[in-house]
Amino acid sequence: LGSRLEGLNKRYGTRIIVSEATYAAVKDQLLCRELDSVRVKGKDTPTRIFEVLGEEVDDAALQSAVSAYEQALACYRRADWDCAIRHLEWALRQRAGDGPSRALLERCHSLKASPPPADWDGVTALQSK
Repeated sequence: LGSRLEGLNKRYGTRIIVSEATYAAVKDQLLCRELDSVRVKGKDTPTRIFEVLGEEVDDAALQSAVSAYEQALACYRRADWDCAIRHLEWALRQRAGDGPSRALLERCHSLKASPPPADWDGVTALQSK
């Protein structure tokens, strides 16, 4: 799983992505944000993934962007594209270079234009290993 997560950094515009198990071990020492829930090829169970942002982040714009992203992710999981887009646009006004916000915004626009099936579970299926 570790090598697959490393490969996701380009997709999300991040530097460090960790699994839910690693997040549980470091969440009290490091600032992290949940990025997505993914299903890796060959596995049925989705895995929540997190971005490690650092030890102490005093950057108000980053904190605001992270908060907006978290709200957008909740909207995304409900398939409320307009709500997610609104929060992501706010996040990008706070921090224009926020890779995860850009990536999720693009995905929301795509899903709004071409909605997923009724049984969509909000999990991103990764097709390659």
